[in-house]
Amino acid sequence: MKKYFVLMIALVPFSLPSFAQSDDQESLPSFAQSDSRQSIPLNAEERIVILTEMRGLLAGLQEITAALAANEMAEVARVAKSLGMQMVQIVPLSIRQKLPRGFKQLGFAVHQDFDLMALDAQNLGESQQTLVQLGDTLAKCVACHAAYQITVK
Repeated sequence: MKKYFVLMIALVPFSLPSFAQSDDQESLPSFAQSDSRQSIPLNAEERIVILTEMRGLLAGLQEITAALAANEMAEVARVAKSLGMQMVQIVPLSIRQKLPRGFKQLGFAVHQDFDLMALDAQNLGESQQTLVQLGDTLAKCVACHAAYQITVK
């Protein structure tokens, strides 16, 4: 068993993808050579605002996941509420007006999901229900990140 483990460790460097060993563009996998997502051109400061909001959502998702693992539904409700529609106000109207309709629809749906998640966590206290809601909400995040990219104009 020990010899097998040593052999595996010895072979790891040879099993890494070739693009990890080179800066050469040709060695990148084909999916990394083109990006067909719709570009959302913003200035650098506007981009920072949007990305900061997204990182806040991601941090909140981590907090909700930890609270679910500890079966602390009051904490789930508190965090989910902070990620709800009240969070939309972080992004100034001047920036929101520049965002494509589909992007805003997905974003608002995510915030509305968190409002509902907060209510359900508070009133029902069922972690399984929250996990289902979390999965549905994350599917919207994945769809948005697959469709759009924030670029600096």
